Amino acid sequence: VLWVATCDCEEKIEKEKEQRKKNYLRFVALRKQYKEAGFTRRQLGNRLRKLTSEHKEMAIKWVSNFKPRKSKGMYFYGGVGNGKTTTASCIAKELVNNGYKKVYIFTMAEYLNKMQQTYSAKSDISFDDLMQKWYDADAIFIDDFGREKYSDKRLENVFLFFDGLYNNRTTYFVISNPENMLRVKEIPEFEAIFDRFSETLDKVVFRGKSMRKQTKEE
Repeated sequence: VLWVATCDCEEKIEKEKEQRKKNYLRFVALRKQYKEAGFTRRQLGNRLRKLTSEHKEMAIKWVSNFKPRKSKGMYFYGGVGNGKTTTASCIAKELVNNGYKKVYIFTMAEYLNKMQQTYSAKSDISFDDLMQKWYDADAIFIDDFGREKYSDKRLENVFLFFDGLYNNRTTYFVISNPENMLRVKEIPEFEAIFDRFSETLDKVVFRGKSMRKQTKEE
């Protein structure tokens, strides 16, 4: 009788593909532009292909050297539409592709709204548990920082958020533009937050022109 050994290679490949898909879908508030971002040439969307790439090599190097709770985050600062969010999205996506399961990307307004929802009796997660979820993250990306509106309670929550990231050594990115930063710098309570930024974030200035404006002109 001829015995033929079976091979589960195809099954393993399918499982690995499914796991990569699950990892990719772990993003919070993953908008279309986040999904389309990536470093490999085959995956480049129109926005990334036209990126001025002034910081692309830096971003790739940062990902390759990334160590949770040891790597400093970055503060992406510059005019609107010049690749800040796209570059941050690339970094976030590459971390997920590298196996990091706790990568989150959202706007500050989305964070504040999420925290507000925890006050409801219908919420499926408590305020403290949600905060701990952020603190335990491998990396967090806060987009469009400074556009949100603040009440006294929101100011308290945003301080608790950044203070917690600071104390837990959570790696995080902040993405903003001059107009938004001028708005929050006028709020006295943000002085303590900016003090934490200076210790935990490396400032990266984007000087390129708006890609969205260039696309319209073309």
